[in-house]
Amino acid sequence: MKDLSAVILAGGFGTRLSELTKKIPKPLIKIGNKPIIHHIIDHYSYYGVKKFIVCLGYKKDKFLKYFNKANIDGIEIRLVDTGLNSFTGDRVKKISKLIKGDFFLT
Repeated sequence: MKDLSAVILAGGFGTRLSELTKKIPKPLIKIGNKPIIHHIIDHYSYYGVKKFIVCLGYKKDKFLKYFNKANIDGIEIRLVDTGLNSFTGDRVKKISKLIKGDFFLT
């Protein structure tokens, strides 16, 4: 399989779940026993993706804390602050130098 990476856009405010996202960003809301972002990483890694770039903004400190404690073996995760009020295109542009070749965007 080609050496693909995945970019996860995790910097938004999560306004549609505002009752839950006042304290925690949407990707860190748990479904079952782990956060949404962990499920996403597990899904991509099942298909061979081992490199991830997570674009941060809103409550980035919560992501730093989570990934400092998370045990995700064999996976490379880069957390990048792409700005609090950046739009999707801005976030992708800010990490473009970290991408080599084809990638997934979610």
